[in-house]
Amino acid sequence: MRPAELGAPALLDAVLRAAPPYEFVAGPLVVRTDVRWFSTLPPEGAEAPLLELRRWPGDSVLALYDIRDAAARTAPGWPATAWTPVDDVRPEIAAWEGVIETPSGPRPAMWIVRRIGDERPWLGSLLLPGDAGLGAEGTEAITEEMLAILGRVELREAAWKARAGILPTAPPLLPVTVEVPGGVSEAESPWQVARATGFTIGVPPGIRARVMDGEVPPPQEIAGGLLWLRGRFVDGTGGSVVIGDAERFGYVARIAPPTAEWSAGQRAPLGAPAATRLASESYPLAAERTGAAHATAERWTEAGFPGQWLVFRLRLEGQGYEIALPVLEGRRSPSLFWIPATWRDETKPPAPPPVDPAERFGIRFERLTRTDRLEQPWVEGYFAAPGIAVDVALGIFPAASLRSQDGYPVRFLDERGITVGSLVRVPAARIGAVSEEHEGLVELDKPGRYRAARVLHDGAGTYLFVAPGADHAFLFEFSPPPGAQAKDEQSWRELWSLMLRSVRLKD
Repeated sequence: MRPAELGAPALLDAVLRAAPPYEFVAGPLVVRTDVRWFSTLPPEGAEAPLLELRRWPGDSVLALYDIRDAAARTAPGWPATAWTPVDDVRPEIAAWEGVIETPSGPRPAMWIVRRIGDERPWLGSLLLPGDAGLGAEGTEAITEEMLAILGRVELREAAWKARAGILPTAPPLLPVTVEVPGGVSEAESPWQVARATGFTIGVPPGIRARVMDGEVPPPQEIAGGLLWLRGRFVDGTGGSVVIGDAERFGYVARIAPPTAEWSAGQRAPLGAPAATRLASESYPLAAERTGAAHATAERWTEAGFPGQWLVFRLRLEGQGYEIALPVLEGRRSPSLFWIPATWRDETKPPAPPPVDPAERFGIRFERLTRTDRLEQPWVEGYFAAPGIAVDVALGIFPAASLRSQDGYPVRFLDERGITVGSLVRVPAARIGAVSEEHEGLVELDKPGRYRAARVLHDGAGTYLFVAPGADHAFLFEFSPPPGAQAKDEQSWRELWSLMLRSVRLKD
């Protein structure tokens, strides 16, 4: 029987028998779990939990509180929380389900109080289950696992009697929570930047990422492992993509030094050493974008895994990086092949996200290759959308508005992610109103150089390009953030001015 097919209590028993358990001691409480759990410091205060446990990758929280008798049979007084009692025939347990508002957003929760001793016997337990990147089924399984752990809590009577407990009128303090992505889509949510030791890498929305070489080690060791990845999303084509299952996760690992066998893609991935290679080929796009001397893309199959491993290798000077993804669904998704192309050394700015990952707006941004940049050293890349093309200045990146109907406004960001300006498409009926709203606009001579009927500007970075036939226009606005340093604003202004000189309207 596979571990995922066991019930949570039986699985926890089996895990604790197979290896020495982790033991967490906090005042009067002793809790034993397996290596997937770790403790974090609770907030300070009399209403804080005695013990705060989290399950890797940290989005699930189990907090244990000392509760007085008078508060035992009532749900805690957290604001904006509607609790529903959970029926239980045992008199020593009272439980409620609800949704708690946290700084990370609303979180489903369970509050349980139970007798664990004869003297002032109530222990309060707050369950905030995440999904560990596994989706709704993962949340259900983790809730069952939390309940199994609660059934094994031990009490040190002497230490328990010495405590005062939380006052009935004072709600317990909530632990700091980690946001749990729901069902997300590239059409609505942006890519993220994951930071690890020595590099950054882009990951699609809905993918959970956590460093592997931090203070809390992962439950499974990967030699040279630096970043852990698991989760699910809907890509720009509408296809479902799932990385990892209950036993597998994706990772980024450093290989030093890379052997010829590893560089050629002939060595099994570190996370699946018994896997068999199905295909391998060079991946010049990833090499070009990351600065690697060589890159490969491979597919591997592993016994017992219904999906396939996508493995990307980047060979740099003196070291290599293995980016391995156990893909349960959607292995052909273009988004997965974009991930290795976003790897960047820590000395360089993170790669910009796809400007229009959904590809439904017709908006494109193509960065220049190193060879092309020798001829155009001030250009970062070419931006194109229906009716317009722009050479984007070096150090500036466009980003479409994924929640709008047409992708506008398009924001232009610098290497730190700061918005310095925007582009809006103006319909014919609004051209006159926009001209009036922006005071001080004057006509620019020779609009034909931009293939425009008219060009108006205010001398401060606002330009209105009216298309031939006046059936639409494009409005560029320079808008650095308030309080920006003068040197930054001057640099942005120069880049903005260079970029606008290249605007070309198209039929």
